[in-house]
Amino acid sequence: MNDHTRKKSALLAGLTALALLVSPLTGTALAGEAPAGQRAFVASSEEDGTRVTLSITLDAGPDGAAPELTEEELAQLDELTAEPTAALEAAPAAAEPFAAAAAGKAKGPATLRCGKNPSRKDGNGTPSARFNCRASTIDRGHKISAKVKSIITGKVHETGARWRRNGKSMPKNAPHTVGKNYHFHGSFKPVEHGDKVQFQDFMKFRVKIGGKTGNGTITWASNVKAEK
Repeated sequence: MNDHTRKKSALLAGLTALALLVSPLTGTALAGEAPAGQRAFVASSEEDGTRVTLSITLDAGPDGAAPELTEEELAQLDELTAEPTAALEAAPAAAEPFAAAAAGKAKGPATLRCGKNPSRKDGNGTPSARFNCRASTIDRGHKISAKVKSIITGKVHETGARWRRNGKSMPKNAPHTVGKNYHFHGSFKPVEHGDKVQFQDFMKFRVKIGGKTGNGTITWASNVKAEK
């Protein structure tokens, strides 16, 4: 078993559910390795205190069995769940808020500098955040990638980002039910120099892969420290 396969195996072993509103998944796999009976496909990446996870769970057939996928459908799922530039790691079970954000705590929070607006781009989209020290806020945003938008068939339901400041739960951002082209955004306030902030956002939507339908989710979680 090579290192690439070990990473994928770790992902499958470590993931049993995804954040907030999603039910536990059954039969999780990456598309290129999907045996008969698999319905769920996942890609997760982590960089600079931020983890983004895409999950696609196909609908079962009338008999409850997993759908039989064509080569074209498998190829599309392969493209959606291909290993990102950042290391592919085991995604934590996130049935409780901040489970994903807490995964990076062992490495310590990433530093979010005043006035900077770091962003990263992967196959799931472009998350960004900045510490606005003048306004005592962290402003955050997320745009869904073109290839993920291409499979979304309806509205995107965002739960509203939840956050903690120095370990204390704070009022969550407002939820949204909007089109897939929406720039998801919000602010956390108050945030001062030296504060440690964890936040997590969750989106769910219907998808279509070839002729197969299902549910998709994106979980974005960050663990940061605000610095001037």
